[in-house]
Amino acid sequence: MLEDIGLLGTIRWHSKNFLSSNNIEVILRTNLIEGVPVFARVTNTCLAIYRIYQECTTNILRYANASVVTIDINIVDGMLNLIIQDNGIGFEIDKVDTKLHHGLLGMRERITALNGTIQQISALGEGTTNVVKVPM
Repeated sequence: MLEDIGLLGTIRWHSKNFLSSNNIEVILRTNLIEGVPVFARVTNTCLAIYRIYQECTTNILRYANASVVTIDINIVDGMLNLIIQDNGIGFEIDKVDTKLHHGLLGMRERITALNGTIQQISALGEGTTNVVKVPM
């Protein structure tokens, strides 16, 4: 699907079919152009970014009890920025054991392989925000 409709189209499709269908309002904001490849030749990069997005949304569905998810995907100053924010119950990041929760560890490993960064911001009762930045 990534090769056929690109990163933005795949995220749009997934958010509609998995978040919206679970009664979660999705707000998608972007400066990307539909159908224009984000990374000219590096499909593995798009796949890694999509997998990070997918893990974030899986966690939202499983744990967050969110009613609204905002997805920002933009290119700014030579970086692809992906911000996924929910209005769910939040969690205490420092209390999550990544040995038991492989999804968070996998996201960190994927982003490190792309020379990017991921920042997770969360507090109980305040939702969660994941900020992903990948050099173009």
